Amino acid sequence: MTTRKTATVAGTALLASLFSLNASAAWDGLYIGASFAWVDADEDWTSDENDDPISASDSGSALGILWGYNFQKDQLVIGVEADIAATSADPGVSDWGSADFIGTDLEAVARLRTRVGFVIAQDFLPFVSLGVALAQTETSIDSERFDSVRTGLSYGFGVEWAASDSLRARFEVSRDEYSSEGFGSYNALSDSAFGSLDTENVSLGFIYAF
Repeated sequence: MTTRKTATVAGTALLASLFSLNASAAWDGLYIGASFAWVDADEDWTSDENDDPISASDSGSALGILWGYNFQKDQLVIGVEADIAATSADPGVSDWGSADFIGTDLEAVARLRTRVGFVIAQDFLPFVSLGVALAQTETSIDSERFDSVRTGLSYGFGVEWAASDSLRARFEVSRDEYSSEGFGSYNALSDSAFGSLDTENVSLGFIYAF
């Protein structure tokens, strides 16, 4: 057998192995888990004073829990997942327009997403996700505080590995984009500021499937 034929046979066998379904690693059903994430938060600020727009950023972490349900058809997996996490990122800037300080404390995040994945290499599930995100924030403008819940879009991609029938590990990269939030009458001049918050998240998860 020639080298080319040998390589073709080996490649075909490898592809067949990658895309063969392992019945022992079923992905359907209920699961729960915990996650840890590195969070990079960015907020863009504008105002009705016509100050130059300004951006603030901060890196932090998030610790949370997740739960969801998967439906599996052959190698296609479709699921719905919810998660909630406490976060520590708080981007802020000093000396912007008439404000000595302006910043946002990202306190907690909750998300509801749809996931779609395809089983490869028997125990691996690459996936993409899309859904909605809610962020509990406290915005500080000088000595004033504004509590709000911001809504946004969440999307990402990742991969899960089934270590056993019940135990899984996950790596995921995601982004949450929140709608612009207005904060009015924050000083004696009754100026208004508008903040647009985005986060990029790199997370590790550990999951127990029932």
